[in-house]
Amino acid sequence: MTNLSVRLPPEVEARLEAETQRTQRSRSDLVREAVSEYLTRRHKERIIEDMRQAAHVLYSHPRDKDQGIASAEQGLSDWLDGIEREERAAGKDPDEVWWD
Repeated sequence: MTNLSVRLPPEVEARLEAETQRTQRSRSDLVREAVSEYLTRRHKERIIEDMRQAAHVLYSHPRDKDQGIASAEQGLSDWLDGIEREERAAGKDPDEVWWD
């Protein structure tokens, strides 16, 4: 693992210290987790932006738009079918409502 030195403004350092006391975790653990979560979030944001831009281009061509919609609908259907298969394999009834 690499060592990294970071300068924090006093108010951030105070909040970090308070969190270490609250959670009984080290500063390093909390900073490592925060950086990891930030990088994961930024990666997802970039993927969503790429998808948004691709959708914009796609929707500017009517024939491609129709094909894109059909492809997305099929992908969604396949994804939902996969979830149902996983639930059945785990012994869950996918028709059972979870919100009751």
